[in-house]
Amino acid sequence: MSLTRRSIVAGTTYWLAAAMLSNVWAEAWPQRSLRIVVGFPAGGTGDVISRLVADRLGPLLGAPVVIENKAGASGVTAANFVKTSDDDHTVLSVSDVVTALINQNANFNLLRDFKLIGLVAEGAQVMLASKDAPFRTFEEFAKVARADSSGLHYTTSGFGHPQHLIGEYLTAKLRAKLVHVPARGGAAAVSDLLAGTVKVAILGLGPTYQLIQEGRLVPLAVSTAKRAPTLPNVPTMLELGFDGLRPSGLVLPPLGR
Repeated sequence: MSLTRRSIVAGTTYWLAAAMLSNVWAEAWPQRSLRIVVGFPAGGTGDVISRLVADRLGPLLGAPVVIENKAGASGVTAANFVKTSDDDHTVLSVSDVVTALINQNANFNLLRDFKLIGLVAEGAQVMLASKDAPFRTFEEFAKVARADSSGLHYTTSGFGHPQHLIGEYLTAKLRAKLVHVPARGGAAAVSDLLAGTVKVAILGLGPTYQLIQEGRLVPLAVSTAKRAPTLPNVPTMLELGFDGLRPSGLVLPPLGR
């Protein structure tokens, strides 16, 4: 995979987006319950954030807000579903725009086919090691990765996710053979890491923070420009010499067709 500085993100930004419909947000809207479609299984960061948003939106809109998980292809399945739904009461919860840019089967353009309603969250990605991994710091990980000619496996929430691109970026910068093993969402990736199926993961803090606090997962580095307040002792990738990561996610151009 060929990566450029413009295609790398340091964290993940989560947006609510609606398909480009002529009657979006009619005066009497909403007339019934609102559906937020999430492109990953329950339990991952995107799902947790979407449910928090739904809890707040319901009272504000005066209508129920329900979450529907449509996992598949790192959010592509959900995006295509919402794009073709022809329903102004169905919106998409999406992380960045990366998958659509690199997946030839995406069949949608987030900026052309959707109206971005608003940014609801930004968060760091964390490089993690399993408890029994033969490294406890990023420097130790890098040494092991460079020495492993067969390839050191790592997992993420899925192909094309910003986590995956961070892994590809580190592969190039470390000149090591890192093998991506995409999971079906963050919760599945955490399970694989806890089971020792893989020794390394790049994931959001949502499904991993409590496990880090319990000592069941070992944080090696965070992707943001500054250290995460909840992980003050964990270095940033910028501190470690990786300056190709964007500090605040992809910069989106103005909305419009």
